[in-house]
Amino acid sequence: MHREAGERTPRGAFTAGFVTNGLNPKATLFFLSLFTVVINPHTPLAIQAGYGVYLAVATALWFCLVAMLFSQQRVRAGFARMGHWFDRTMGAVLIAIGVKLAFTSAK
Repeated sequence: MHREAGERTPRGAFTAGFVTNGLNPKATLFFLSLFTVVINPHTPLAIQAGYGVYLAVATALWFCLVAMLFSQQRVRAGFARMGHWFDRTMGAVLIAIGVKLAFTSAK
C-alpha cells in the first residue's frame, strides 16, 4: 500500500495519540483530583480499582469515538471550512471564564 509523505500508519497514529494523552499533565491531574475529591479514602481497594478500570475503559471508548468522528471526511471538511470560528468561540469562552475567575472573591 502506498502512503503519502507524512501520512501515518494506523499503529503510528495510535502510538502518537496514546503517548500524547499518557504524558498529558492535565489528564493526570484530572484523574488524581477526581480520585482524591470524589472517592473516600476508606473505600475498599477493590472498589477503587474498579473505578480506575471503569474510568480507563470509558476514557478509551470516548477517545475512540472522537477519533472515529473526526476522521470522517465530512467532519474534517467542515472543520477545515469553519474551524477558525470554533477556535475563536472557544477562545472567547475561555477568556470569559478567566475574567470571571479573576474577579470572583474567595469566600
